[in-house]
Amino acid sequence: YTFTKLAPNAYHVFFRAPFGTEYLDEYYNNKRTEAEATPITVTFATTVTNVNAGLETGGRLTGRVTGTTNGEGLANAHVTLYDGDNSFASSQTDPSGYYTFTNLSAGSIKVKFTPPFNTDFVEEYYNKKRSLTDATPVTIRFNTTTTNISGVLDVGGRITGRVTDAVTGSPIPNIYLSARGNTTRASASATTDNAGYYTLTN
Repeated sequence: YTFTKLAPNAYHVFFRAPFGTEYLDEYYNNKRTEAEATPITVTFATTVTNVNAGLETGGRLTGRVTGTTNGEGLANAHVTLYDGDNSFASSQTDPSGYYTFTNLSAGSIKVKFTPPFNTDFVEEYYNKKRSLTDATPVTIRFNTTTTNISGVLDVGGRITGRVTDAVTGSPIPNIYLSARGNTTRASASATTDNAGYYTLTN
C-alpha cells in the first residue's frame, strides 16, 4: 500500500481485516486501540517505509453442552462469554450440542451455559460453578483454538404443593408463588392450577 500527498503530521495507521475472515483489525505497531497506536511522523518530501502489519487470527473457543440425564448434546443451549462482569458474545449450540466462537481477542474470559428454553436443566458457569464470581477463567490466545470448554448441565430440583382455603379446604386457583435462593441468584415462579396445585422448577 502507499499513501501520498500527506501533510506533515503524526499519523495513526489502521489495518482493517477483510470481511468474513478470522483476522483481527489492528493499529501500527501491533496495537488493538488507537490510544495505544505507535504514531508515524511524516514531513514534507519524505517517504516513511516499512510501516507493516502482520495480522493475527483471533482466538477460537469450542466445546459442547450436554445433560446429566443421558449425556446427549443439548441443542439450542445458550453459551455466553464474559469479560469481567460484562457479557460480550453469545451463541447457540448446534443440534448435537456443539458451539464455536471465533475472532476472540487474547485474554481471560468466563463462560456461562444456559439450558434450552422449557427444559428442566439448570444453568451453570464453566467449570461446574453456579455464579460468575466463582466461574473458572478460560485463557484465550491469538492464533489458537481453545477446546473442550464444555458444560454438563444438571437437572434442577422441584417444589410442588397445593394451596387451599384454610377453613373449607377448597382449592384456590391462580395463586402466584415464587421462590428465591439464599446463596445464589436462582429463582422460580408458578401459578396454581384449577385444583390449587403448583410446581416450581428452574
